[in-house]
Amino acid sequence: MLIARITDTHITKPGQLLMGIVDTAAALERAVSALNDLIPAPGAAVLTGDLVESGEPEEYAHLRALLAPLQMPVFAIPGNHDAREPMREAFIGDGYIPAQGFLNYVIEDYPLRLIALDTLIPGEGGGVLCSDRLHWIEAILARSSEFSAVISIARSTAALPAQSPGRRQARRISSFSISAPRRGSAWRSSHPATSFTTGARASVSLPTPQRSETGPARISIPKSP
Repeated sequence: MLIARITDTHITKPGQLLMGIVDTAAALERAVSALNDLIPAPGAAVLTGDLVESGEPEEYAHLRALLAPLQMPVFAIPGNHDAREPMREAFIGDGYIPAQGFLNYVIEDYPLRLIALDTLIPGEGGGVLCSDRLHWIEAILARSSEFSAVISIARSTAALPAQSPGRRQARRISSFSISAPRRGSAWRSSHPATSFTTGARASVSLPTPQRSETGPARISIPKSP
């Protein structure tokens, strides 16, 4: 299965340029056109944040209009410029975004399971995988499935050290035994948006877990621009 990835579209309100310079809408139009021309065509597209520049509803409406010509299903994942509730409102009609809580979801309609992790911290440039989100991914990956899984987050990753606070929680996401794909190794891009293919004993690199004095261990994800 081919999966296309579009990342960091930073869509602004109609007629506005990003930082007064970059026409992100035109760039996305070209990307959509290029994807539609691919042979063979991808089975789906994953859109990783930052989807819009300021998290405003009008930006998400503009984004949806720009994506409308795309001739394949598209699954969106928030980045640090996104806002959870406006994004939810924009994409909930597609049927995969949860009605409340984190924008985590799993798509099981393809030969690969597509798993999206919401790392958003409102108002901050970094991201986090808290214990609730780690429990969620643990439950998803623990399901019996004949399929491999692709896990996507809108952040860069760093290697998990051998000894660190919260390591036990962090390793839940990196050491599941599921059906082995043809290529069972993890991969990462040079861009902050990262996807992994999990295999029989996939190694998924994660940021260093950090423990708060007042709360449970969590995985902090480096700040992106």
